[in-house]
Amino acid sequence: MAKRFLSIFLFVLIFLTSCLDSSPQPPVNETEVVLFTKTATSTATAVLPESTPISSAEKHYGVVRTTTRVDEMVADLQGLSLEEFFDRSFLYWISRDPETMTKYGLSEKLGLRNNQLTNISQEYIADTQELEREIYEILKTYNRDEMTLDQMLNYDIYSWFWKDKIEGQQYQLLTYPLHSYPYTSFEQQFVNLLVVYHPLENREDVEDYLSRLEQIDLQVDDLLVGLKIRENMGVIPPRMVLVDVINQVRSYLELSKPGISIPEDVILYQSFKSRLSKIDTLSETEKVDYLKQVLSLIETDFIPSYIKLADYLSQLMEIANDDAGVWKLPEGENYYNYLIRHYTSQDLTAEQIYSFGEIYSESDRSYLMDYARRNNLISPDSSIQKIGSEIFNTDRVIKFSTSDQENPIFAQFDDIYSDSQSAFFANFGTTPDNMQLEALYKDYQTNFSIIHYEPDPWLNVSAQPLYSQKSIPEANLRTMFYAEVIPGTLYQQSYLESNTSIPLFRKYLRFGGYLEGWSCYAPQIMMEKDAYFDHPDEVMVTLQRELFLSASLVVDSGIHQQGWSLAEGSIYLENQTGIPRVKVRYVVNRYAVNPAQVLAYKMGYEKFMELRDYAKQSLGARFSLIDYHEWLLGQGNMPLSILEEQVKAYVLQKNKTNDPNIIP
Repeated sequence: MAKRFLSIFLFVLIFLTSCLDSSPQPPVNETEVVLFTKTATSTATAVLPESTPISSAEKHYGVVRTTTRVDEMVADLQGLSLEEFFDRSFLYWISRDPETMTKYGLSEKLGLRNNQLTNISQEYIADTQELEREIYEILKTYNRDEMTLDQMLNYDIYSWFWKDKIEGQQYQLLTYPLHSYPYTSFEQQFVNLLVVYHPLENREDVEDYLSRLEQIDLQVDDLLVGLKIRENMGVIPPRMVLVDVINQVRSYLELSKPGISIPEDVILYQSFKSRLSKIDTLSETEKVDYLKQVLSLIETDFIPSYIKLADYLSQLMEIANDDAGVWKLPEGENYYNYLIRHYTSQDLTAEQIYSFGEIYSESDRSYLMDYARRNNLISPDSSIQKIGSEIFNTDRVIKFSTSDQENPIFAQFDDIYSDSQSAFFANFGTTPDNMQLEALYKDYQTNFSIIHYEPDPWLNVSAQPLYSQKSIPEANLRTMFYAEVIPGTLYQQSYLESNTSIPLFRKYLRFGGYLEGWSCYAPQIMMEKDAYFDHPDEVMVTLQRELFLSASLVVDSGIHQQGWSLAEGSIYLENQTGIPRVKVRYVVNRYAVNPAQVLAYKMGYEKFMELRDYAKQSLGARFSLIDYHEWLLGQGNMPLSILEEQVKAYVLQKNKTNDPNIIP
């Protein structure tokens, strides 16, 4: 019976691969692909072979999924070709995280339902970690010397990912699942899952939504187990962060009075009601019934679960202190050095990060002040604080709310998009055949406007961690557009997705140094081609952003390696950048609970600039900026240490030929 189950899972693996590769596939008995049936209560249940054992770690909050046991997965990964191993191992691993499957749109491609939350019990996490170790051990059995150049690159990237993942396993309980940076904190991730990512287009989607909402109480129970283990280890966020998290949790309850929540006002209900009204295949009677079910689940499951979280966090306040850095944690120094490598994908130490930050911020600050004075943006005797007050001038801020019919930033975005064409094509020349800039931009607008009450993944930290999306300084829009839309993160990832020759895992894995480094590199190359031609105030925003990220190197390493307090970090960042204290407090709290993540921006940017300079100097007259950028994007997201080796190979190959189409 276990073999029959494997054949079912293999079918969906083959199906997904066929979506990406048009080559013929072996026939599969499609009658076996019956993964879920409905119960009378509308909770989806998996149909498993009768004798297939299911461990408690594989039963997800009452919704049983046809997930192979780890030992069966490992056995099934033996003896595969390298390409088959890449795809199958990645899909086995990611299938253990249904929420990420939904975010990536993989559930539909695999023929699975979006009906469950990710199991976060300690037992299930341990099983997943075992799978990660087994995948890496099998990967190492492939002989790299017998691979093609493309296979070697894929192998090196996949190997780096698993080695990094396994090294981080020992620090899993040093993380803060609840923290003041909302986009990755548990309580917001759950709301985002249902409001932003969960599809809601038909009856099945609605019932899957109900199933997930019904599971939140059990998921919160598992979360609390992990939080209490951390508490016993001394892994407790600083008090200031706990205050922010408690407020965030309570904000989702729409408390009209202390302790009293109105279910109809909760964002889950408001969003569900709006999206449900647009499903034409449901009758009005059915819609009313579904609304009643959601309202009931919000009242009986969601609200009590979030109150439980808030109560626990309030208890933590009694034993928490103001110490912020990971230096206070067991193995904190080793943990921070691991995170530096993880986020920057470079072999750097905390001491180097601090030193680089001091050097970069002094240089960036001097250049910014000189530019502002030369362009009469500030008087000769003005301080850095004057620049901050100019950028954050409330008279030049675009404000909007969820009631806006259209996102008001798009009038400005349209103008920026129109006047940026020459600068764009001076850097890239062409776009992939299956990707038109206009279509990409319009699709971005559509997706953004749907969820503009909540920052879209393309417009969160990379755009500018200081700004709420409901209030954006007007002068920041050009830099935001170049960093996050075109030719920034959105363009880079769309370029990657258009590449049909890379394995599945490379379309989904993201390496911070590359991703965030590109978002900082993109405005720079547009500025070099006069995209800011008559907008000196917008140039000033870009320069201040560079200064901010440089100073953040000092603050992050200061907090986590040198024992700075949050107040010391805030004072340094305010004095160095001129950014108002109210803005600085938020980002410093974020650094406290997301150690080393901010390092990816500046260190990634510097590596992109370094590699471009290396290629330019090495190739001399043979260097073409357009060819280089198109080759760079074609390589896709990868650890920067591997990208550096690829650039060296690119230069070596280019020096052997004048053919710009020859790529190593």
